[in-house]
Amino acid sequence: MICQHREGPHCAVAATLAGLDRVATATDAACAFCSTKATPPRDRNKVTYDLAIAALRNAGRHDDAIALIHSNPDIYPPVPDKTGRLQAIESGNGVGSQLWRLLSSLGVNHTAGCKCLTVAEEMNTLGPDGCRTHRARLAATMQKNAASYGWGDVARAAGLALLKGLAWRLNIRDLYGSLIDEGINRAKRA
Repeated sequence: MICQHREGPHCAVAATLAGLDRVATATDAACAFCSTKATPPRDRNKVTYDLAIAALRNAGRHDDAIALIHSNPDIYPPVPDKTGRLQAIESGNGVGSQLWRLLSSLGVNHTAGCKCLTVAEEMNTLGPDGCRTHRARLAATMQKNAASYGWGDVARAAGLALLKGLAWRLNIRDLYGSLIDEGINRAKRA
């Protein structure tokens, strides 16, 4: 298969998507499909994203592979919530539910497969006092989960926080802890 983006098993399009120098996951079958049936051909499409995700997993960068999946819902539609967990968080009044809605209002798009769902459930179970007790651990977990969001997502959330007046209630030196504090305050008012 002749493709201007392929050199042996290396696909330059997939390498760009993965943020790697080289991606040695291309096969003749993948290139044939990419060139003839994928939309757009020989560009960012399901085949090249699959190659990029495989390369990230091969490099041991599983979180980056998951982030690439979540950042492309048009190619990888979110998994439907068959358990009702997401709906329970979205309709609840606990700390996790309040924080979930707060983050959603800032443009953070959560899914049923999001690691944040478990944290929100735990916050709802802990209640305001328990969240205060476990604040440092919860904030560290939130920060780790947020690593899958790109700078564009962060900039959009920061801009919306400024517009909505929320930015003035947050401590930039303790962003995740102050988000938890805001979730606690909202849960107490609910």
